Amino acid sequence: MTLACHATAAWADVGTSITVVSDDRFRGRSFSHGHPVATLSLSYDDMSGLYVAGAVDAVMTPSAPELLSVHANLGYAWKLPSGTVVDVGLVRSDYTQYYRGGTKAHYTEAYAGIVTDHVSAHLHYSPDYFRSGVSTLYTDVDAVARPAPNWRLTGHVGVLLQIAGPQPSDGDSTHYDWRLGIARRAGPFDLQVAWSGGGPDEDYYEGRYHGQSAVTVGASYTF
Repeated sequence: MTLACHATAAWADVGTSITVVSDDRFRGRSFSHGHPVATLSLSYDDMSGLYVAGAVDAVMTPSAPELLSVHANLGYAWKLPSGTVVDVGLVRSDYTQYYRGGTKAHYTEAYAGIVTDHVSAHLHYSPDYFRSGVSTLYTDVDAVARPAPNWRLTGHVGVLLQIAGPQPSDGDSTHYDWRLGIARRAGPFDLQVAWSGGGPDEDYYEGRYHGQSAVTVGASYTF
């Protein structure tokens, strides 16, 4: 689950949404072990440019729902005369034992970037990326096109580089991810289909390896 508010509105706005996706994929990996996830999100965008957001994820396992993660986001957005927005902020994500087989995990990440009507690009730095002492840089670019009213085409590419800390278990200090999606707005509902993947290594959960390429479907209700 990616939590980002990136406020650009010129007035205060409070948002609440519930999202259900077939698989919670984050930077090319399944954080829900291939199971559906329901997310409750709250956000506030102030006319000053300040924004805050929070989210709680629950994974729908075959036996019963389980808490997966809690996220918090604080940021500030400056709108330049050209219309481009300079965006900076902090994200904190905490994961329960479900994510890593009995061990809790977390990361804190600072980011800075620019946002336009069609493209955004950010650089993220974490001093504790899921393990103490592991520092990472992550850069990503997102794009959106609106070919017709209520329709969106989206694209994403990202690269994660470990810059300090113990060597990763897979031996790769650089990972990449990508995503292509289409979404349709229907009143308070937003319906999405996405094809995503990453590498270079495979994903591992529930006792076996899985390819990182996957098609996911989801729906959000805003109220």
